[in-house]
Amino acid sequence: GGIYGGRENRIAVVKSKGTNTLSYVLGRLFPPYRSMKISYPILIRVPVLLPFCWMARWFSMLFGRKTRRVMAEMSTVTGTTDEKIDEITQIRSRLGL
Repeated sequence: GGIYGGRENRIAVVKSKGTNTLSYVLGRLFPPYRSMKISYPILIRVPVLLPFCWMARWFSMLFGRKTRRVMAEMSTVTGTTDEKIDEITQIRSRLGL
């Protein structure tokens, strides 16, 4: 689900775990502190800056080099079919994951 697969497989795995589209998008817009402090080391010393770092991240996502990738990911999130999610769910259950 991401190692040997593409974006669609990774998103299908996340959705097969019970995450809906809105939860996925909110999780991508507001990542947790533990992952944000890797990208923004200032958060280790001043954790109250987390909302401002989220806004800086959004700005770089919208107007930076990642814009096309973000838009492609969002279209994949909304376009992932229920059949693909069911297929991934069956594979996970057969593997015992």
